[in-house]
Amino acid sequence: MTGKARILYGGSFDPPQLAHREVVEIALRAYPQARVLVIPAGWPPHKEEAGRTPAPHRLAMTRLAFAGLEGVEVSDEECRREGPSYTVDTLAAHRRSLAPGTPLYWLVGSDSLLRLAAWKDPHRILRLARILTVPRPGYPPERILDDERFSIEERRLLARGILGETASPLSSTEVREALRRGEATSGFCAPEVHAYILDHGLYLS
Repeated sequence: MTGKARILYGGSFDPPQLAHREVVEIALRAYPQARVLVIPAGWPPHKEEAGRTPAPHRLAMTRLAFAGLEGVEVSDEECRREGPSYTVDTLAAHRRSLAPGTPLYWLVGSDSLLRLAAWKDPHRILRLARILTVPRPGYPPERILDDERFSIEERRLLARGILGETASPLSSTEVREALRRGEATSGFCAPEVHAYILDHGLYLS
């Protein structure tokens, strides 16, 4: 007997901002019966340690950012794991825990999709889960069809996972830079996240 489809959404969430929540909301509209797990990376392998907000802060902010969204949970699994947080390891752990035949998805924005070939074991990632992609302005997801690092069948699978709604172009980098310049960012994050940032003095120059 198969279980409820599971969608995993990972990232640095440094900080979590409104486009992150929008990506999840788009996925839920496409897969309303799925369970979504939002997973902040404990040690994002593509980021320097000196420029990384400590995992406990990012986890706390992510919980605030997704609070009240039905069908969505925030998991601390990568924050508890020692060493770099690799998507392939997280997917393998979930695949082992699921009943045979249960659909498993990894949710990304199209900016991440176009970098997928540079991730650890990208071909194994595609064997473990189906990739769902939310388009973002400036990152046409259809460009994945031209990436010859993936087989023709892999590219077809990736293309079939592109969802029909486009998310905001807002990025965490923009939010961090605005905060460092002392600009108002209350419209970039959930009010609770914005208050947490101010209360803990995060992202200040």
